[in-house]
Amino acid sequence: MSNRMRWTESVSALALGLGVGAALGLLFAPWSGPNTRDSVIEGATETLDGAIAAGAALSQHAKDSIDQVKGQVKKAIEVGDQAYREAKSSSS
Repeated sequence: MSNRMRWTESVSALALGLGVGAALGLLFAPWSGPNTRDSVIEGATETLDGAIAAGAALSQHAKDSIDQVKGQVKKAIEVGDQAYREAKSSSS
């Protein structure tokens, strides 16, 4: 059996499991339809807000890392220029 066939079967099983789980969850929900929908929407909103906050934090961390690397590159260029000037003046 090829890997592609196994992957397709795994994804199908996952999708089927998610569908059955969602259906059972709604069937045995402790609240009425509107309350359940409100709860699901509230949970999804909180999760989305958390994901947005995590994305913003990750973006800021990436920007800080880029700034740090830029500083290191600038310092390396300055050291290289200084070494070049010293080597050039000592060979003259």
